[in-house]
Amino acid sequence: MNENPQVQEQVTKVVTPIKQEEVDDWGFYETDSPIGEQENSGLRKCSTKEPEEPKKRSWGVPSPDDPKRRKWAAPRTPATEEERIRIEESEKSYAAWRAYEYESDKLSFFDERWIRTVYWDRDANSYKPRDPSKPVVWNPPEGWKPETEEERAERTKFYYPGGTRLYHSDALPGAIYRFFEGPDYPKVRVTHTFRGNGIPHVLVRDLDGSNKRFVLADELEATKLNSARSRKNWIKRQKSIARKNGVAPDFGY
Repeated sequence: MNENPQVQEQVTKVVTPIKQEEVDDWGFYETDSPIGEQENSGLRKCSTKEPEEPKKRSWGVPSPDDPKRRKWAAPRTPATEEERIRIEESEKSYAAWRAYEYESDKLSFFDERWIRTVYWDRDANSYKPRDPSKPVVWNPPEGWKPETEEERAERTKFYYPGGTRLYHSDALPGAIYRFFEGPDYPKVRVTHTFRGNGIPHVLVRDLDGSNKRFVLADELEATKLNSARSRKNWIKRQKSIARKNGVAPDFGY
């Protein structure tokens, strides 16, 4: 008999075959008996189940009985006459925008002449007339013709040469801009920008502080005529005046 103490201290791994019904589909089980200095030695459980076939993905039309099939709801009928008119204006505005942006080569009615008569209202999600006394013209009038080069030259002869119209999101309070149209291009200072409003207008006044009025941002030329230091100093003065009057300074951000 071998009396080697190392052999006596070694505990062998016990793998015992057991019945199938006792452990479902497993033919062996793993014991916790270590072998030598190995703490987690042993056999892994081996499944006798055959692997399931992966589900085939259907690239065709889904079955109508499929619960995951997306159910498209029928278009909702407008509840009021005002809502119906708003939806119609939004649809017409979207069609006009596509025609102006992508179909200019087809000599569409929605050209530069038409776009200068409207502005985009973000709240209503549609075009609105620049002149409140006149409605938006959605259909070309009788006898309408595309604009010729001579007519366009006559219409744009008072545009600022080489200028770019100001975007509403780029307008800065305290900045000085010039008007995009006009023989003398008068300069004004923007006092409020109203970026959160749906109407893209700004509040301006003359450089002497008089004649305060609302104008649409694209009526101004995009070039800022005063320096950043000058604009910040103007904002500081307006804040100081507001504090003396006991009101919060507001520039329409």
